[in-house]
Amino acid sequence: MKGIQRNLPNLLTSLNLLSGVVGLLLLMQGNIGIASLMILIAGVFDFLDGMVARLLHVKSILGKELDSLADVVSFGVLPGFILYSIVLLQNPEWVILSFVPLLIPIFSALRLAKFNIDNRQEEEFRGMPTPAMAIFVASLQAPYGISDLFEQTNIYSFLFHPITLSAISLILCILMISELRLFSLKLKKISFAAYPYAMFFLIIAVLLVSVFKTAGLGFSIIIYIVVSVIKLLVERKARKV
Repeated sequence: MKGIQRNLPNLLTSLNLLSGVVGLLLLMQGNIGIASLMILIAGVFDFLDGMVARLLHVKSILGKELDSLADVVSFGVLPGFILYSIVLLQNPEWVILSFVPLLIPIFSALRLAKFNIDNRQEEEFRGMPTPAMAIFVASLQAPYGISDLFEQTNIYSFLFHPITLSAISLILCILMISELRLFSLKLKKISFAAYPYAMFFLIIAVLLVSVFKTAGLGFSIIIYIVVSVIKLLVERKARKV
């Protein structure tokens, strides 16, 4: 029984990795929408493995390394290839720009390596977490995503233009390796007093997903960054007083 408990987080991490591999297979078959959905499924397993490890008080070097390797595939390679495919799909003659999203797997690996050796990221993040980046990418073409929401509008034409998608790819890469401080959602308790910004964000995220479904996840990632910046500015102002 103890052996099962000790390895349960690693099993969940392996399912995260499997989701990423299945997503790549679906993408090779031309199914961008369901491949994007696999990122969200991988995200569920990524959340569960950490939660289960904390509940069971299981912590191992193997689990930490396995988690990073799984994240490189599910939240690095897969979203990079998805954006690559979207750029080619929208306008095949922009083939050179289609290679810009392939920087995402590289910067995701750099981000994860940095996270593993940075002791400052126990209570908060320095740089955009790879799952957050991947969820934003997934929200673009997953069922009920941003593409469905803005289809047949000028917003769609702008957002899914190869130049815009390439710019988004570069911004995501920069955010991942930046020193931008983002609050963590690993809450020890549900409390507005202890975690006002995180709780506010979670309420807004639930509302956005309730209204806009998968597209709401993408909007939530933008809100996450905005709220984190507001938190930084408020704290900086408070220190000066």
